[in-house]
Amino acid sequence: ELRGGDIWVTDLASTAGTLVNGRKIAEHLLRPGDVIRAGETQLRFLPEGMTSAPAPAPAGERLENLIGQAMGNYTVGPLLARGASGCVFRATDSKTGQVVALKVLFPELARSDEEMQRFVRAMKTIMPLCHPNLIMLLGAGKAQGLCWMAMELVEGESLAQLIRRVGQDGRLDWRFAMRVGVHVTRALNYADQQSVLHRNITPNNILVRSSDQVALLGDLM
Repeated sequence: ELRGGDIWVTDLASTAGTLVNGRKIAEHLLRPGDVIRAGETQLRFLPEGMTSAPAPAPAGERLENLIGQAMGNYTVGPLLARGASGCVFRATDSKTGQVVALKVLFPELARSDEEMQRFVRAMKTIMPLCHPNLIMLLGAGKAQGLCWMAMELVEGESLAQLIRRVGQDGRLDWRFAMRVGVHVTRALNYADQQSVLHRNITPNNILVRSSDQVALLGDLM
């Protein structure tokens, strides 16, 4: 959409979402070189008269530069996962030695006052939640212009990883699948009692702990 000389792209509540430079957007002001992805289609935005533009560095690669640095009280360790809103690292609390999962959001999410207020509201809502089937939020803040969240580290794998590993050939046991469903339902029931609505339930956001096969729901933000 053309607005006063600027070009904007808007996602119309699509199921899979629209990504710009690897980040899911609701609305975005396009800049030369931006890459729009919708489904399997990618489009590079080049204003009239331009034949090429430097591709923006993927946000995940920029965040990987944080390894070895400090974010709040935490020292950033190896990358564990990339997601639609940021990257998750193994990190260590420099004061207590506790090992956590540290999620750092892409820098675009901290540039506007509206997004920052949304982040603060979300953290205030999520911080008090405590349930055996919810990944616990331990702390949050902003450093180096980036928003971060320290969460309980779940040693295991996501449901998406597990399905890819053993489920594609039909060997995923129905009793295991039912148990995961029960655990996630318990987490959602508790969240509902706290007036919290989870809007992003996907296999990537369900972690299965290796030691006891308990499923934990994350990404309440």
